[in-house]
Amino acid sequence: MGGRIEGVLTNGNTFVRTAFYLPNWVLGKDIFPQVIDGYTRKYSDLITVTDAKRLTILDAFGYGLHNGLVVNSGDVQVFNQGTDNLGTDGYTAKVTGGDVTIVNLMRYNGTTSTGPVRLYNVMVINIVEYKVSASASPSNAGTVTLAGNETRPGTYENGSQVTATAKPAPGFRFVNWTVGGKPVSTTSTYAFTVTSDTTLTANFTPA
Repeated sequence: MGGRIEGVLTNGNTFVRTAFYLPNWVLGKDIFPQVIDGYTRKYSDLITVTDAKRLTILDAFGYGLHNGLVVNSGDVQVFNQGTDNLGTDGYTAKVTGGDVTIVNLMRYNGTTSTGPVRLYNVMVINIVEYKVSASASPSNAGTVTLAGNETRPGTYENGSQVTATAKPAPGFRFVNWTVGGKPVSTTSTYAFTVTSDTTLTANFTPA
C-alpha cells in the first residue's frame, strides 16, 4: 500500500549494448530485426500492475515495447509517462480495471490509451483523431452524454474508447442507439472503440 515506482527507462537497444562483444551476442545491425521488431514490440510491456493500492508511478519511459503501462486492477496515479515506437497494436496505457489517473503523458506512435483511465496534459505526435457526437430523438425525450478521453472538445483518438449514456425523460423509454439509421445497441449505456467520425442517436418512444 502506498508504493512507488520511479525513474524507469528502457530501450530495446539496452538488451544489446549492455553485452556488446560477447560471443554469439546480437550485433548492432541486428538490433531491430532480432530484438526490437522481432521481440520487444510484440511481447514486452514496461510496467504491469495488478491489485495495487495507492501506487504512484513517476518518470517512466519506454522505447520499442508493446505497451507502456498495463493496469489489470488497482489504484494507480502516474506522473510523466512516455512511450515511443510501440508495437502496432500497443498502448501507452492499457487499463482493464482499477482507478487510474495519468498526468503528463507523451507518446509518438501506437495509441494513447484504452479502458477506464483519466488523462491530463497529453502530448501526441502524429495523432489520428475523429469527431464523435450524440443526440436524442425526439430531442425532448431524454438526455445523452459521452465519456472518454477527448483530444479536443468532441474529438477522440483513433482506437480510444467512448461510452455513450442515454437517460429518458419522464414519460419516455429508451429504445436503441443508431448510427446512420442502423441500430448498434439496445442498452442505454453503449461503449465502443473509435475508428471513424461517428454520429450517435439515442432513440426514445413514449412509455
